[in-house]
Amino acid sequence: MKRKTALLVLVAAVPLLVTSIARAGGGPGTGSNSGTPRPPYSVKERQIAQVFGLTFNAPTDTFQYLVSGNGPYFGVETEDCCLEGDHWGVTIDSTDAGGTVGPVDTSVSGCGTGDITHYTGPAAASLSSGQTYVVIVSYCSGVDVFGAGMNVKFSSPSPLTVTPR
Repeated sequence: MKRKTALLVLVAAVPLLVTSIARAGGGPGTGSNSGTPRPPYSVKERQIAQVFGLTFNAPTDTFQYLVSGNGPYFGVETEDCCLEGDHWGVTIDSTDAGGTVGPVDTSVSGCGTGDITHYTGPAAASLSSGQTYVVIVSYCSGVDVFGAGMNVKFSSPSPLTVTPR
């Protein structure tokens, strides 16, 4: 009987604990106990954006950009063009010399939904002064008709330098 009571108390306490963590803004994935600010999942503040129109001649094509700025973060999203249904991907790669053994590679990816009226598939990264990222734009999946067009948007609350590679 004691085990059933203990289990019931535990089951009843978990939702209260989860609610308390959510209200406090803490918990996994929030970065609240970290010194590095995490980029937000959705951005409500004004953004400075740069858009590049790309044409892929084959599903294996990729485009690369070097991104730098003064932070605090930047995001990259894709928008399909012309023939709806192609899902475009972005990967943000960074090589920081902060590891104890050598450079530490970090990577964040997102894949769009094939929408031709909205930007989707966001990927975001924290950005410090002097830090440079490589952004790779690629084809995830879709209608497989090439040449295929799309737009890639780089945005940040601070000015970015975006250079095709």
